[in-house]
Amino acid sequence: MGMKRGLDCKLFYGTAGSQAATELTNCQDLNIELDHEEFDATSRASGGWEEVELGMKRGTLNWTMIQDSADAAYLAVEDAFMNKTALALFITRGDGKGLDADFKITKFSEKQPLRGAVVIDVSARPTRSTRTPQFIQ
Repeated sequence: MGMKRGLDCKLFYGTAGSQAATELTNCQDLNIELDHEEFDATSRASGGWEEVELGMKRGTLNWTMIQDSADAAYLAVEDAFMNKTALALFITRGDGKGLDADFKITKFSEKQPLRGAVVIDVSARPTRSTRTPQFIQ
């Protein structure tokens, strides 16, 4: 299948230690940042160019939620942030492929616009747990 629409992508949450199975539908914009740690591999043989090698992979999930104290997903994310506890998250394009890990919520930033709903910008990073982070392909 070709192009995917952002609307078709999904974010799931659940109890840390098991794969996330409940869809987090109170989600507006969602993105996943994947990158590698870089380290300097420059030597005198580099011909005047800085050279790098790649180290550990890093992943960050960022999304926006509407503040809704009646929404179980909102409450789970807020609780994980406030109590520094892990939350299972799985982000997928809707095809079962994506990043699956236990995460810590590193950002829970509230926006109170004059017009519109109160929204929360959320960021999450993989954390140490009984599950190794994996990118399902």
